[in-house]
Amino acid sequence: MINQQIRAQSFLAQMAPWGIIFVAALIYCADVLLRVSPGVLSNQLISHYNLNSTSFGNLSAAYFYIYAPMQLPVGLLMDRYGPRNLLFFSALMCALGTVLFVITPLYQVALAGRLLIGFGSAFAFVGILKLASMILPANRFAFVSGSAMALGMIGGLIGDQVLKHFITGNWQSFMLNMACAIAVIGLIIFAISPNLSDAARAESSKKGSMKTMIKDMFKLMKSGQLWSAALIACLMYTPLTLFAEYLGKSFLAASLSVPFERATNINDMMFIGWALGGLIVTSFSDSIRSRRVPIMIGSFVSFILSLFILYNSHVSEAMMYPLLIVFGIANSVQVLAFPIAKEITKTGLQATAMCFINMICMLSGNIQVLLGYLLDFCHSMSGGSSLSVSDYQTAYIILPICMLLSMLIAYNMKETFPEDH
Repeated sequence: MINQQIRAQSFLAQMAPWGIIFVAALIYCADVLLRVSPGVLSNQLISHYNLNSTSFGNLSAAYFYIYAPMQLPVGLLMDRYGPRNLLFFSALMCALGTVLFVITPLYQVALAGRLLIGFGSAFAFVGILKLASMILPANRFAFVSGSAMALGMIGGLIGDQVLKHFITGNWQSFMLNMACAIAVIGLIIFAISPNLSDAARAESSKKGSMKTMIKDMFKLMKSGQLWSAALIACLMYTPLTLFAEYLGKSFLAASLSVPFERATNINDMMFIGWALGGLIVTSFSDSIRSRRVPIMIGSFVSFILSLFILYNSHVSEAMMYPLLIVFGIANSVQVLAFPIAKEITKTGLQATAMCFINMICMLSGNIQVLLGYLLDFCHSMSGGSSLSVSDYQTAYIILPICMLLSMLIAYNMKETFPEDH
């Protein structure tokens, strides 16, 4: 009986860290839902605020305007103070930004709300990774990275599937309920998450002032390997930020001649692919003891599929489902940039390195404005009453170019997988 109790306590002790990581990942899941929401509600937002494609792109990309530059400060703060309080703060800022975004008829206030959502979200993903580095074995880090990303993609999937039912209804009510849920998750993570240990606080103090840490950060940013990983992360994230989370649904509706709601279902295959890929890619990378090879394979497959999906007029609706799943799995090699950052960086600056990766990665979201501008330009040249398939195809040439560049960078980078892993 005593042995059974000991075994039960041991099992609970082993599972507790995973439970904490899961709750923290729920914040990231909700953040992704908020991030993708403009893509689902595009027609409603454009009509509500009387926007053109460029202005709508600006509203959607406002999330990334603040998210990306916040990454380096977030990394320093995570390394210095730990993730518990910062994740709680993240949840509150996202909740407040969501409220501002949905209660106003003014474009400028909605823009401010979107910026605040991006500000709060900046702490989420790296906060999960910092927690994982504190409470889980080192050899589980790549798996946690992939799992967290998978849960984030589920957030995107939920956003697509749930919000589409509010297209003709009161979408504001759903978003306000989301704001309340995010605040509650923040309170839970504050209650159950550990703070930095005494040893970690002592190590942080030894680093000296924040000024010293900033100097170390700039030294870190001189690493060619880190820049290669960051650029790959950015380039391989563009299928999500430019297609799945933005105008992919509109493109699919036009190219396949299907209703927008059905196009949303097809588009969701990208999120399913990324969710599966987050687990498949990290497990495959660990099994072959390589980060570089999976990235090369994923970039090449993504390049070929991007051309096929965008420019092959004979792709049927039935074919598009498996194509987008495989496309998402191939893109998800992006997650390997985070284990690379951890493997090439000394312990005291690992969160900073991962935030640098995330910062460069999220610059891909700013390309939404360029895509919106290209669509407006193509539309003005064609003179049609609405955006045509050829307008989307011309603007989306950005995607295969990004995939090709990622493959070339991966080909020229060094392997980082640790020999003693």
